[in-house]
Amino acid sequence: MRNIPLRVFSLFRNSCLKCVVSLHRVVIFLGWLFKKKRVREKAILDFISENELSDQYDTKTLLDKNNSYYRNFQSLNICLLLTAVFKDTLLAQSILDCLNPVGLDIIDRYAGKGVIGVSFHIGPFTIIPMMLMLMGYRVTVLVSSDAVGNESGMNLGRINKMMDNYSKNHDCGEITFIDALSILSLVQIKKAINRGEILIIYPDVVRELSANPIPVKFFNTEISGHLGLAKVFRLTGADVLPMSIRWQDDKSMNLDIREPYEINPDDSDAEITEKIYGSFEKQVRIHPEQWIRVINYHKLKIQPPSTEGKV
Repeated sequence: MRNIPLRVFSLFRNSCLKCVVSLHRVVIFLGWLFKKKRVREKAILDFISENELSDQYDTKTLLDKNNSYYRNFQSLNICLLLTAVFKDTLLAQSILDCLNPVGLDIIDRYAGKGVIGVSFHIGPFTIIPMMLMLMGYRVTVLVSSDAVGNESGMNLGRINKMMDNYSKNHDCGEITFIDALSILSLVQIKKAINRGEILIIYPDVVRELSANPIPVKFFNTEISGHLGLAKVFRLTGADVLPMSIRWQDDKSMNLDIREPYEINPDDSDAEITEKIYGSFEKQVRIHPEQWIRVINYHKLKIQPPSTEGKV
């Protein structure tokens, strides 16, 4: 009986300590979010000033829009994950209803042949393969397993199994994710094209394991491009289609699929890579506020812009 007050005090103390630790973690998390927002905004401001875009865009509007698009992008990721987990057909259809696709007839020309789709981290880029799957296409996506794992908390094997179950229970296409860091990625890529699927690559971030980086021109500097797309093109011989998706002011999304890049087998790997990154720069110039990776612009640089001839 004498030990009861001591036990009560011990429980009370432990509960207080747990509350303090939890509160400390919350404070750290909120501080991290605030710092992340400041880093993103500073990167946007630096990007505007370095590339002389201030005459085209009001800085405050650009900041507000980027933060808004960024939040929408994150919530849309969660929606798609819930769609797969809970087989929420109505949610999938509601997202599909917000999509304005242009150029599906171009994809249809490659039925049974296989084609490479190239997109960048602009707008809600992550839903392009999902939307194509819901519209009945067979899609394979080259991704970084580390990035997907960090965002979803699941490995690619589990995600692929979920999406396979979803496809079997719904009237739609198929989708498979390939780990770009796997030694089997090239074999899986070739099989996907031979099966007549759409292979989607995000060359501004996702790098195939055996693809070496090279410097490419990007705005006023050079960044680390990589030869992965050129390697995949030579491996498969498939045409390369530009794909882009952007938010509209009414929260709808425009999916734009265009005629294939003019890439010839005689072009060098460097020339092919320059063409792709040139297209990337044009898209960023049109909608810089929707470029998700603008927050990491300072990490992309190989070297600062040349100051030769400047005072």
